[in-house]
Amino acid sequence: MPIRRAKDKAKATAKLSSIVPPGERFITCLQAETGPRSRFYSQVLDPIPGLGLAMVLTRKFYFFTLTGSSVVVNPATRWTNQPGDVIAVFPRDAFPASNYDRTAAWRTFHVHFPNAPQPVKLSVHPMWDSELDQLAAAFPVQQNLAPATEGRAAADLGELPELVDKGLRMVRERLQTSPGYRLYVSIERQLEYLKQTITAGQVPTEEKRRSLTLGVYAAKEFETTDPGFADVLFKVNYLANRMS
Repeated sequence: MPIRRAKDKAKATAKLSSIVPPGERFITCLQAETGPRSRFYSQVLDPIPGLGLAMVLTRKFYFFTLTGSSVVVNPATRWTNQPGDVIAVFPRDAFPASNYDRTAAWRTFHVHFPNAPQPVKLSVHPMWDSELDQLAAAFPVQQNLAPATEGRAAADLGELPELVDKGLRMVRERLQTSPGYRLYVSIERQLEYLKQTITAGQVPTEEKRRSLTLGVYAAKEFETTDPGFADVLFKVNYLANRMS
């Protein structure tokens, strides 16, 4: 069955981090699955006895592990979520990913597996959003952001300082009406760190990039209720992960 619990996610992450190819440095990992996905599928159809089982049987599950130089792909067993033998290792700068769409509740992207006639569409549960933000750093540049929808447009690194300043203005406006709200406080601190780092002419450390949760907050808390704010957070999180 697909991973849905934090405990199972932690176990899978620990397992995958321990079996990266020799000489590789583990950065992050996530699970993806074939077939369409949405909140309707996961909250309504999956729990129906028999139907949820049938849906699992029609899908394939994969683990994608990002290392310092590669993207490693393992199949995931349907019932135990154990990673199988490696089926592909792609250089980070030649990862055949395309059509990355981060606007949906379940983000999607396509991967062209070796010997496959065409790319395979994969869906990622929202619990893996922060890991997908990191993996997206290995996507071809033109694929890292979904086509503009409802005002969402691609961004480049040159826009990051302005976006960080805009994000700080927006979150501080919201803190004035909701003083001490923990999500706003967390967002403000992350943006302040990025502003200080950029002003100093530095780049975020790998540990700091991995700890950014701006994209997760945007998707889970603000995408439908405060889309303009979510758009800024999405872009900042994406661009910060592209800094090197």
